[in-house]
Amino acid sequence: MEGGLRSAAPRDAWVKPRLLRPQGHGDAVLEATAGVSTMLMDVGGPAITTPHEPTPMALSLSAAPYTPLLPMNQSAMAVSVSPAALQAKEAPTPDVAILPPPPPPPVKPSSPRVRLISSVAPPCSPSAGGPPIRQSKRRRTQRSTVAARRPRAADQPLFAAIEHTAAHISLTVFDAHGRTVATHRIDHRSSAPRKGWAEQCPIAAISAIQACIQSTVEMLQTLGHRVDAVQSVGVSTDGTALVVWDKVSGKPLSNAIVAGDSRATAVAATIAQQKDAVDIAIKTGQVFTAALPACKLRWLCENNVGVKQAQVENRLMCGTMEAWIIYSLCGGDCAYSTDITSAAATGLFDLRGSTWDNEMCELFGVDAVALPHVRTNCESFGELTDVGGLLKGLQISGCISTQQATALGRGGCLSAGTAAVTYGVGEDGMSVSASINTGCTFPISPTTDLRPTVCHQLGPKAPRFFGVVGEAVGATMGLRWLTQQMQLVASIDEAERVASTVRDSGDAFFVSPGSGACGNLMGISQFVSRGHIARAVLDSVCFETHRLLSESTAAAGDCAVRVLHADGPLARHRVLMQLQANATGVPVTAQTVPDDTAASLGAALAGALGAGVLASPERLHSVASTTQRNSLCTFAVSTTAIERAARLHRWNDARRRTAGWTAHI
Repeated sequence: MEGGLRSAAPRDAWVKPRLLRPQGHGDAVLEATAGVSTMLMDVGGPAITTPHEPTPMALSLSAAPYTPLLPMNQSAMAVSVSPAALQAKEAPTPDVAILPPPPPPPVKPSSPRVRLISSVAPPCSPSAGGPPIRQSKRRRTQRSTVAARRPRAADQPLFAAIEHTAAHISLTVFDAHGRTVATHRIDHRSSAPRKGWAEQCPIAAISAIQACIQSTVEMLQTLGHRVDAVQSVGVSTDGTALVVWDKVSGKPLSNAIVAGDSRATAVAATIAQQKDAVDIAIKTGQVFTAALPACKLRWLCENNVGVKQAQVENRLMCGTMEAWIIYSLCGGDCAYSTDITSAAATGLFDLRGSTWDNEMCELFGVDAVALPHVRTNCESFGELTDVGGLLKGLQISGCISTQQATALGRGGCLSAGTAAVTYGVGEDGMSVSASINTGCTFPISPTTDLRPTVCHQLGPKAPRFFGVVGEAVGATMGLRWLTQQMQLVASIDEAERVASTVRDSGDAFFVSPGSGACGNLMGISQFVSRGHIARAVLDSVCFETHRLLSESTAAAGDCAVRVLHADGPLARHRVLMQLQANATGVPVTAQTVPDDTAASLGAALAGALGAGVLASPERLHSVASTTQRNSLCTFAVSTTAIERAARLHRWNDARRRTAGWTAHI
């Protein structure tokens, strides 16, 4: 190799590099440690220098397109280093032999990409004089991603999105084509001061957002973008975290109660005795659980002295996390608002109207004036103040809950007759959840298992789209039984390979265990093999999904499903997705490549539409569909209606025979 590396570290601070693995096309990866700094270098591309204590670091020496190497253990920043600056006059010579590889084939020059990962925890302390707030002692993790492209035209519009979940906070900037330009993410965890509690510090959330803004804007400037190229900001949250704060001081009265908290279980049981659950589902689209923000709010009003006093003195302000973020970033009462999809998740909002439901507010012991103003998903929520840092003056012009933002970002479920299915398995649960867009028609016959919801409303003058949400509990439990309990196969991938060796299940049918019920395997004969059993288990997931969709379409007024969008851990399994298309009789568009930016992209596009940067919802759909094209795969139906009906009839017969059978332990 010609040339060498120049580093801030003295020659004697370097240790002997070690060859890790070949990368192909002339790549070689070295590991070295520097006492002062380490350098990640790609010949002909940018280099990254990170000052820190001695830390193992991977060095990629290559003339081929750059492949990210992870991770690093300290904060890092991207700098530009020209090839001329890499003359080997003072650099140490790697003590390792690198065999000369064959010349690489001619490739089209591509833009190198740089991915940086660090683990620095931002401060998580409340303002001076504020109430004592418990904080997690666990460290946070920051991740930054830079697309190291050539500087783009300064007038190209960029869209930003703030995403908050129970696991992370991020700021992502997209270009006009929906491609990620730069992003900074901070992972965080919930604290558990008591058994069954899950809390997060609201002030730490704002500090993390400020850190994300600072880092992301610096990346944009490194890439040659002007800050004023960012023309809109959207916000996305999961809609379950509840925050309460003081109207006078603007400081939180308690930690945010996030997903996984069960302290309001008794409150939910009490409310269920006072009000019929079906009536609540029809009006608010929610069921009584400890995860419902309305139940969390009543618990705080009954058990937290500061919240109770603020409520008596009319100083109480409350809402889910997006309301707190908008209030904090945009400065005060004029920005006290939330969006319609997040409001619909609280259990206090009338889905058919546009305001909080007085009956529900009275039932949960909260005054409607303490709740934020409800807006559509695409309109102005406020202007960023000094808290917004380098993005000061920019409008937050979009806000949408995570589930609906994901649908927007993937270009699906925007019109009536589109359905989305999420397959849970392992740590993600053992159920299948489905939602169907019913258009402007409100679902006519919801139950406690099938609930109405608001899909989106893309502007004050835009129509409101409703949907039906349902869940098939235990629908994927058969896969765990097959791989873990019975150990007929080692993994779901092997189950697909084994199932592909047979034409069908050999008239064997499997019924997955539901809530408290037993499963069943029927139709066993001498002909049935391991492949038939694996196929029967896979078929059961598809049949359960078909049953859930059929019940949802009936509740939606027989709104026929035209296309099915699938995501979740099982969506990448192609055999299962093809069986799903054959079972439902509609094409399945599956997220075969994991993508964790869909929710951020949906929020960013909602903000761009609200700011007028995108001209219409059709343009939003076009950008999202083009962006997700490489990560989606469509599975066409390959069975006839007669074949589907016959097999579904046999499975339903097995399900009826299994119903009512419980295990006696």
